[in-house]
Amino acid sequence: MAIQNKPAQAILNRSHLSEMSFGDEDFEKEIIGDFLEAAPRLLQDMSQAAESGSCKLMAMASHTLKGSCSSLGVEQLAATCQELEHVALASDLADAGELIQVIGEQLDDFRALVSKAWSVESWSI
Repeated sequence: MAIQNKPAQAILNRSHLSEMSFGDEDFEKEIIGDFLEAAPRLLQDMSQAAESGSCKLMAMASHTLKGSCSSLGVEQLAATCQELEHVALASDLADAGELIQVIGEQLDDFRALVSKAWSVESWSI
């Protein structure tokens, strides 16, 4: 799914992020940078868990990414991570590959949105 087909609000709840950061845009950039650094490792953990059939690793990685997404206001991505976590906790990884792919696409959309927002003079989404 391409970012141009999605409104920014569908990717990031900017009001939530601003509220959480008390409007400190430098802090927002710092925590988003930290998130974008950690998220690919968690996505890799999810893929490895799917390959090895490790429901425990899948649940841990999806839970961790879900929490980070929720904190930032990346709500749809958090919801998909929650769905994957539930699948893992039910010890049924049959749909895990598809959910991991969706998580990767949603993460790409978020990364593109942030890159676009940071390329302008003012941080505005």
